[in-house]
Amino acid sequence: MKNIIAFLCAALFGVCVGLGCGSAFAVTAVEDDAMAPALIKGERVLLDLFVTGEKNLKRGDVVELENLLYVETGEDGRMLKRIIAMPGERVSISDGFVWIDGTPLTGDAFEGIRTGNEVMSERLVPEGAYFVLGDNLTDSTDSRDVTVGMIREEDILGRVITEW
Repeated sequence: MKNIIAFLCAALFGVCVGLGCGSAFAVTAVEDDAMAPALIKGERVLLDLFVTGEKNLKRGDVVELENLLYVETGEDGRMLKRIIAMPGERVSISDGFVWIDGTPLTGDAFEGIRTGNEVMSERLVPEGAYFVLGDNLTDSTDSRDVTVGMIREEDILGRVITEW
C-alpha cells in the first residue's frame, strides 16, 4: 500500500512540475525520531508549500519549519513539528496531558504524543505565532525550548499532506 501511495504522490508531483506548479509541493525526508510514532526517521513526506499569507493552519497540522538553532550547529536547517496551540491560547503540560486553555488536548492527531512525566508551566502563545511540539517529547527540540520558542507564521515553510 505504501508503494502505491508513494507512486501516486510522485505522479502528482511530476504532473505539477510539468504544469509549472513545482513550487507548490516539495518532498522531504524525516531526519529524526522527534515526530515518532506519526513520522518515522527515513520516511518521506509531501509538503504543501502554498501556506503563505493566511495559512489557514489548524491545531494538529504537521508543518516544516526553519530551524535556526540547528543551522548554527551545522545540522539540518529544517524540522517537522505538530501545531499544538494557536495564537492567543494558553498551553501547559502536566499529568500526562497537553492542556489548552485548561482543557486536556484529545483527538486522533494527538493520541501519539508521548508526554511521559513532562511538566511545563502555562505559556501564552502571542498573536501571529504557534506553539509546536514533536510527538516524541523526549526526543524533540520544540517550542518548550527557549532556543526555539513560539514559531512565527512566516517561519512555516509548508504543511505535510501525506507520508510514505
